[in-house]
Amino acid sequence: MNLRHLDINEVYYFIRIMQAGSISSASRLLNIPKSKLSRKLSSLEKKMAVNLVKRKTRQLELTAEGQKLFDRTESHFDFIVTELDNLVSPHSMLSGEFRIAAPVAMASESFVAMIGEFRRRNPALRVHLDLLPKGPNLTNDDYDVAFAGGTDMPPQVVALKLMEIDIQLYASALFIQERGQPKELDELPRFACVSMHEVSDLLSLTSYKSGEVRKVPIHPVMLSNQPQVVRGAVLQGHGIGFLPAMFVQKELDSGAVQRVLPEWHYPGVGLYLTYLKQKVRNPKVKAFVNFIKSEFKNYEGVC
Repeated sequence: MNLRHLDINEVYYFIRIMQAGSISSASRLLNIPKSKLSRKLSSLEKKMAVNLVKRKTRQLELTAEGQKLFDRTESHFDFIVTELDNLVSPHSMLSGEFRIAAPVAMASESFVAMIGEFRRRNPALRVHLDLLPKGPNLTNDDYDVAFAGGTDMPPQVVALKLMEIDIQLYASALFIQERGQPKELDELPRFACVSMHEVSDLLSLTSYKSGEVRKVPIHPVMLSNQPQVVRGAVLQGHGIGFLPAMFVQKELDSGAVQRVLPEWHYPGVGLYLTYLKQKVRNPKVKAFVNFIKSEFKNYEGVC
């Protein structure tokens, strides 16, 4: 093959197609017609005299030759694109689109306020915040960053652990005034509760002091798959609720809600900020990562 006839743009499009997972996804990300991307891919294969991809109904799969080309060029192209972006506007105000994905369960006032503060500090940015029933595929979906729970992260994703989400017990001041509150863990089954569906009727609680784990039967009068609903039920006095503190922080500060059995908690899951490795040097991603680190001062680092 004569490299003088190789179109570097075709290599770039090949990389973006494979990063996106399909020509359709790459077309949306690059705002380029699918027909053009398909022609560029075919042209590159013809010039290299090899098949780079196996074409399937909905996705593309790399051949051995395609995998070799992708592995040897992807990081170099991403580095060049990022460096050019930094050279063009190293000190300019961040602008353009910035897309954030998060679980729908994170839709608390404090979370929305935090994202709003990032946008206030970067007024030329247009921030998209999508709340999803399940985590996005960062490789295929058009998001710059995503908040996610758990630890099952693909190798091309950077996962910054922000915190461990503890689930604690809360009740409204009105509920406590009218019905009292348990003083010992063994008294909890006598009180009405509201909880997430994921919380079992036989609740395993862990002591902050000793690490002891106790199983206690509970009797939920309301259940939901969304913490906002549990929060509302707690504020209305329906029962003792199991929630992360972020959902009732304002009411805790005002005294409208109180911790119940503060020694005990239900261990939750890790909360991570995730983004593709290829975006590590992206100015908007870097700015958001640094902002989130400052908001979550006890973050545990990259996992």
